[in-house]
Amino acid sequence: MESVLLFRRKEYPVRRENAFLLRAVSPLKREFTDTDGLDWEYIYRNACQHRVSGIVYNRIKATPSLLHSIPPLYLGRFARGKREILQHNEALLQEFLTLHQELKKLQVEIIPIKGMLLLKHIFHDLSLRPLSDIDILIREEDYPRVKDFLLHYGYSLLLERRKESYWRRHQCHVKFSRRINSRKILLEVHWTFLPPRPYPVSLSSLWKRLQVTHWEGGKILIPSPEDIFILTFSHIYLHLRFIPLRIIHDFSWLTLHFKDIYDWEYIWQETAANHLENILYFCHLVAQELLSLSYFPLREKLNRQSLKTVLLRQLPLRELVFPLRSSSLRKNEFILRHLLSGANGAMLRYFLFPPREEVTRFFTLPSSSWQSGVAYHLRFLYLPLWAFWQVVKGGKDSG
Repeated sequence: MESVLLFRRKEYPVRRENAFLLRAVSPLKREFTDTDGLDWEYIYRNACQHRVSGIVYNRIKATPSLLHSIPPLYLGRFARGKREILQHNEALLQEFLTLHQELKKLQVEIIPIKGMLLLKHIFHDLSLRPLSDIDILIREEDYPRVKDFLLHYGYSLLLERRKESYWRRHQCHVKFSRRINSRKILLEVHWTFLPPRPYPVSLSSLWKRLQVTHWEGGKILIPSPEDIFILTFSHIYLHLRFIPLRIIHDFSWLTLHFKDIYDWEYIWQETAANHLENILYFCHLVAQELLSLSYFPLREKLNRQSLKTVLLRQLPLRELVFPLRSSSLRKNEFILRHLLSGANGAMLRYFLFPPREEVTRFFTLPSSSWQSGVAYHLRFLYLPLWAFWQVVKGGKDSG
């Protein structure tokens, strides 16, 4: 039996270190209990893996009892890591500001999204977690000009052995890279924030609601607070092999701090129009169970009965955040993709007839090998049968 049985709730023992991490990243500032004898190597490693080491370090510094119980070695590693993160993120911020200024001369507006937007505009702390890249949003019709500029500016396309047409059509973003001294800068150019799985996401409202802010003395256009919230919770759809704590933290933090400011009706309308209800429901479910986020204004609208929501409630959520075995990660991703999708028929067609490059990317294979592509396409098609068998077996066992 796989370690993650997605269609029948199982209770797993809660590792003390995992419980500590959940309390550390909870915006509710829950008190710590039983911190003696913790495996700090495990805590530090998982905090870095989930990119919440800065958040954990801030909680440790704010809790005198923890400062006395954590070994000096790991306190130093947290502090050193926070300084390195700040230095790295400041370099990425300066690169973004330079790109923004240069592209503005070409009458192209770029919008910061994802990590940089949250750290700079929402949390006002660039040291909370490392940014893996710079994510910018543009209008799709501006992509040829942006591409030409970036190539002349010293960037190169990062296609990962796949065609540019695959990234543009099936991922709705293209990656670029550039080396500045010894630092490699990664840049992702988006024209939407989610690939069409199966519905394309409309950004017409987002572009109309842009707001002006100032970064380092320059004017920057950013999404509205409500659109930042939608961008944040929908980002979990791109991280389904294991659920990153940073996304659940961001979702909970935004909900608690802006609950009286958000236009929740607008958030719901855009969520429903783009078929993101299951993704929002899942984020709320994880935040409620793991971070004790009890308040959520859209709870009534989300608590609808459907087969997918029933199955989502059966997920062993802690194990999706802290996987016990790596062998289940790809199956987790497949099943969650389906459960969080808004359309059964279109999603099924996508899995039955996926782009060859998508299959090889799913299994991290070189796309140049057609033999491997065929073999792993068959494994890709096996996953729906595996999922169906888990449903049947779960029903038999529970009956």
